[in-house]
Amino acid sequence: MRLSIFILTIIIAVLSSSVHLNGQRGTYNYQGSKSNGLAGISTTLNSTDAIFNNLSNLALGTEKLGGILSAQQRWSLSELNYAQIGVFKQIDQNNTFAIGINSYGFSEYREHKVSLSYARKILDNLALSVNFDFNQLVIAENGQTSFFTFGLGLSGKITEKVGYGAYIFNFQNSTIALESESSAYLQFGIYDQLSDKLRLHSEVEKYVDEAVNVKVGLEYIPTDLIGFRIGYNSSPGSLAFGASLDMTNTLSLDIDAQYNNILGISPSLSINYIVN
Repeated sequence: MRLSIFILTIIIAVLSSSVHLNGQRGTYNYQGSKSNGLAGISTTLNSTDAIFNNLSNLALGTEKLGGILSAQQRWSLSELNYAQIGVFKQIDQNNTFAIGINSYGFSEYREHKVSLSYARKILDNLALSVNFDFNQLVIAENGQTSFFTFGLGLSGKITEKVGYGAYIFNFQNSTIALESESSAYLQFGIYDQLSDKLRLHSEVEKYVDEAVNVKVGLEYIPTDLIGFRIGYNSSPGSLAFGASLDMTNTLSLDIDAQYNNILGISPSLSINYIVN
């Protein structure tokens, strides 16, 4: 039995028994449009999507330079707009640096984050990454506060077609205010390249004091110019879908959305620039 079938069987079993609806987790994490179209899967994404997810994936690739500009409107509410911009640079075959800037919210409530990330390939099929974040929370009636967070990433390959990624964020919670802490979570994902055109993703995510979130996604790339994806997560129980379009050799576009039958739809868009 192929590993992918085994993974999918486990995921379906878990999904059928656990559908949860969670509210805001304090600071909100948006990992880019492609992740949005895969129901939040992030640890196994490469290229510019790795800047805001798991930079260690970039250390295993061959891309030299890249940038991403992305936006999301969560649940189609104008007050819950998210925007981000990020760039990465491969210094040599083993070392990659990145910087990302995020903004979320509206005039009365706003979150800002600036992230510096470093990834290093330590073996042919193994890489590590670390990111340090400066966060600022602004509430019109209560002023503003600043705090630091950090994350650790890991990625590798089991075979030529099967790989994995892991990410730990802020495992020692940062205090934002009295009786309030920033998010802390652990993610582990696996992908299986089923064919030249089809890739299966699966991921398990655990926030502190919350139920386990299980995600599954499928990418289909029929040609070099266009690709499609679908996904599902168990918390808050959202369907996702999206498409990619390669406009030039260096420029591509992602258009995606997640849908929850109670909360509504969260559309997103990313523009990616890559130099190989």
